Amino acid sequence: AELVRGMQLAMEAVGAKDGVIGIKGKKKCAVEAVQAACNGTNVRVQLLGDYYPAGDEYDLVFNVTGRLIPPAGIPLSVGVVVNNVETFAASCLGAHRGGAWYAGIGTSASAGTKILSVSGDCAWPGLYEYPFGVSVSEVLEDCGAKDIQAVQVSGPSGVCLCAPEFGRRIAFED
Repeated sequence: AELVRGMQLAMEAVGAKDGVIGIKGKKKCAVEAVQAACNGTNVRVQLLGDYYPAGDEYDLVFNVTGRLIPPAGIPLSVGVVVNNVETFAASCLGAHRGGAWYAGIGTSASAGTKILSVSGDCAWPGLYEYPFGVSVSEVLEDCGAKDIQAVQVSGPSGVCLCAPEFGRRIAFED
């Protein structure tokens, strides 16, 4: 519900009539849950193919509008605004509880929380939500990781941290 309401707030801000949430078709549980949340709203679900690490945005814009984003272009160049579900959900919480409340979570330069997907050699892989500013070592402790040599942060386009860097924080200023 927070995802759909956050999207509706963004739509109101930019004057959009309709909203579309793109979900990979293979994510059946997510598709069902989001479709249920969209019932009775001006937001709908669009199923996407399985493209990674790039292609989702282009695929979504083309499948929904029939417009092609030009090479090195952005969705706005074809009149479309694209955002991620984490931002929409956070927008809903910030609007509901207020900016001061939201700014009080995380660090002064990185307000709010971040959802982290943890996998690999750990006892409890999964999705974790932390306030911005959490250290890599705290995340590793919480997921039961032992004797870790390195951590890949932010996926294949991110950075690989070695053990002496595990004190670094998940925040825009680090």
